[in-house]
Amino acid sequence: MPLEIARLILTRSQMHPLSINSRAYGMRFQLHKPCNEDEILEMALGHSTRVKCVNVRVHDLRHSNLQKLLKAPTPALETLKVHADYRRSFELGASGLLDELTPSEGTPLKRLSLHDVPTRLDHPRLSNLITLKLSQGSVPHSPEPLLHLLSCSQRLEVLDISGLTESIQGVRATAPILLQHLNTLSLREMPGKYTATILASICTPSCSVIKVRDNRVRASEDAVVVEELDAIVWKPGNHQAVTLVGGPDSSKAPSMLNIGVSDGCVLVESHGMVGGELALEFNRAHIPRFMAHLAETLSQIPYPPVVYLRCGVTGTTGHIPVDLLAWSEVLESLAVVGQ
Repeated sequence: MPLEIARLILTRSQMHPLSINSRAYGMRFQLHKPCNEDEILEMALGHSTRVKCVNVRVHDLRHSNLQKLLKAPTPALETLKVHADYRRSFELGASGLLDELTPSEGTPLKRLSLHDVPTRLDHPRLSNLITLKLSQGSVPHSPEPLLHLLSCSQRLEVLDISGLTESIQGVRATAPILLQHLNTLSLREMPGKYTATILASICTPSCSVIKVRDNRVRASEDAVVVEELDAIVWKPGNHQAVTLVGGPDSSKAPSMLNIGVSDGCVLVESHGMVGGELALEFNRAHIPRFMAHLAETLSQIPYPPVVYLRCGVTGTTGHIPVDLLAWSEVLESLAVVGQ
């Protein structure tokens, strides 16, 4: 946007709410000088009390006017979306070092979406979010700060966490946090013990879109931790386990589940689910035990979906890693692949 037009908008909009969006229509910064979003943010400093939405891509957070804007009074701010493009930062010769993003005091935000931007999750303005999306460098290395934030987010509707690659220590489940209004849950590309800790610590009875994809469990001690957490998630009578396979409401539950088992991985996909979607990928060291948990959970549903099961054989024995007797009531089709 030309700076002259931006100045004209700021002048003529008077006291109307402002939205600062440098990512509209999929715009990409492809010039050697990354457009003029920082100049626009500088102009907005004098109008910070009117800013309602900030949706920007930054290259060097330490030298961005975004920090100055968020430290200025922003009582009307409801939506904050920041994508840090550090790869582009290096191309432009900037330092690209992470810096913590801290909004000023004010009323709680409604929507927070951060990519590669760390922030204090215990900040008062994050205490009652509707949408929370964190990816890569924005995800805390321990699930504890995240779980504390969830315990303060009773109106949360969307939770999307992804891209934590580093190992974590000291994970433990908390008492279940009821997220009554959550309808979308996405946990992707994170260590299995991180994902399992979150699943063991929340209750999402209204969730209809669930996407889980954890990373392969490598260390033996991690495998033990994940199995202990699975025992909490999939214990008989746990409503959250039923939610993970479509929920108890037969009018909304999937009519069919495709389940694939191979090479230490269990894939679960839904079909015929009204207004919802299931896409689960669990990497586990002990597949037979996990499949037993899954079968027991399905047996608790009054009208369970039919199951199409595809299994790969293990080792040289030709055995499939599933006790088929436990699946007899829901199994519609079985395919066995391998030697």
